[in-house]
Amino acid sequence: MSALATATVRKIPEWKRKEVEELKQLIQKYPVIAIAKLEGVPTAQLQKIRKKIYEKFRDHIVMRVS
Repeated sequence: MSALATATVRKIPEWKRKEVEELKQLIQKYPVIAIAKLEGVPTAQLQKIRKKIYEKFRDHIVMRVS
């Protein structure tokens, strides 16, 4: 066996390609972005957080959940 290992090529799922492309566009369009992992946050609490953020930054925010 040679000293160089053969590279494994995996197919990247189309949904992931679209997510990355959309993030790239948002990064180019807006001077500030925030990405948060909200896994495990109760739905009621998440809705309150979203409402407060939206009320404060209504005209300056793009919110999405994926």
